[in-house]
Amino acid sequence: MPTLAELLWLIVLPAAVVLGVRALAALTRRPAPERGGLDLLVAAALVAAFLGAAWFGPPLVRPSFPVAASETSFWWVFWFAPAGLLLAAVEPRLPVVARGLVRLAAGAGAGWLIVEPVASRLPPLGLALRLGLASLLTAALWSALADPRTDGRRHAVAVATIVALAAGGLVYVHVGQVATLGQTAAMLSAAVGAAAAPVPPTRPFLLPRAAAGAIALVAVALSLAGHTYLNVESPWHTEIRWPAATALLVAGAPLAGLLVPPRWPRLVTVVLAAALALAAVAGGAVAGGILDTPADHDTYGG
Repeated sequence: MPTLAELLWLIVLPAAVVLGVRALAALTRRPAPERGGLDLLVAAALVAAFLGAAWFGPPLVRPSFPVAASETSFWWVFWFAPAGLLLAAVEPRLPVVARGLVRLAAGAGAGWLIVEPVASRLPPLGLALRLGLASLLTAALWSALADPRTDGRRHAVAVATIVALAAGGLVYVHVGQVATLGQTAAMLSAAVGAAAAPVPPTRPFLLPRAAAGAIALVAVALSLAGHTYLNVESPWHTEIRWPAATALLVAGAPLAGLLVPPRWPRLVTVVLAAALALAAVAGGAVAGGILDTPADHDTYGG
């Protein structure tokens, strides 16, 4: 388990990088990211902070590209962040339908890279369901974070995303019992929180739209990686520690922000979005305890 100093490093480093970029942007008196001026720059800082914390922080995750057969498929999540950033930079030039297809395809592709090492042990229907759900959840969160409307939906989803990632990190540690997954969620939560933090405080929580792809791909793939890694790839585990219900609730928790009615008062939106996200993650934690079952490593449990 990481020490307190290591946990602080995982939180402080990503947040400091993103806040530093935002401060420099403010000094240049450029337009705010959510108005389009520095959207891509702040999104790039978010991705760089996430990767930097992994590369130089306590996890010391330095995956090869492509991820080697000797490495766990979980390490793909670190490459999904820059991939999502590149896609988000290109897709605004595409028609609306094409953007939706890109998001669905990216989610399915990321899901395949996670489950590919154990694909031969999955029944065809089980494989299709996992890839389909990964595709749909990724596209839904990506679209919610990049929503062009200004009625408050992005504000609620940003709050729910920050809370879901932070709380999800605790669930990865205490239910999944693997610190690396929790550390990864904490790093991403810190970077996302710093990117969305309102400055001044009277403004809403808003994430740069260019970061939507990176956040969606990593958040969903992280939970799918837990479902795969803890249940199949680690034969020394004797039980399923991340069942399908837990994976779905934790991955989908950021979407709880969509349940908040638009144009509600800012403080009410923050409290309600955070509460809904926490409820979803808590449901995942409960499911992880209730649905804990002996794992059969010749088939795919969970």
